[in-house]
Amino acid sequence: MNKSPSLTVAIPVYNEQDVIEELIDRVTQVLDTIPGGPHQIVIVDDGSHDDTAKLLSQAVAGDPRIVARSEERRVGKECRSRW
Repeated sequence: MNKSPSLTVAIPVYNEQDVIEELIDRVTQVLDTIPGGPHQIVIVDDGSHDDTAKLLSQAVAGDPRIVARSEERRVGKECRSRW
């Protein structure tokens, strides 16, 4: 993204392969209606065992407003960020 985002939406996910694309589509549609963009979506995959991480990689490659981080193991909400 060339310009700093005006608004960032952070979303934790775990084993969401069946709904991740719809989630991204819906959040993106809402952000597109908010003036002052570009806006950003940060998605953190909390050690999913399905194809969530793969789908996130595809989303990142297709839209520079999406940032994704995948944890190798489930750390949950109690873990302090290491990035």
